[in-house]
Amino acid sequence: MESDLCDYKCDCEGCNDREYGDCLDRYDIRYEDADRHDCVDRYDELVACEDHTGICRDYKWGTSCKKENDALKKCVD
Repeated sequence: MESDLCDYKCDCEGCNDREYGDCLDRYDIRYEDADRHDCVDRYDELVACEDHTGICRDYKWGTSCKKENDALKKCVD
């Protein structure tokens, strides 16, 4: 699913190969942090939210996942 999200983001914003790889790397790092802190459920909730709410507006990718993002940050901190 993370690769799909990076596809959507890059289709919207016009990423090059390096930027696409950076997007995937950010998900990998976020997952590893979540796994290390026993927060994978929060990570999964965030990714699902991004998949359900992601939208491209004016060539900028955005989601409505502040609550899920904050919950993951709180769990891994």
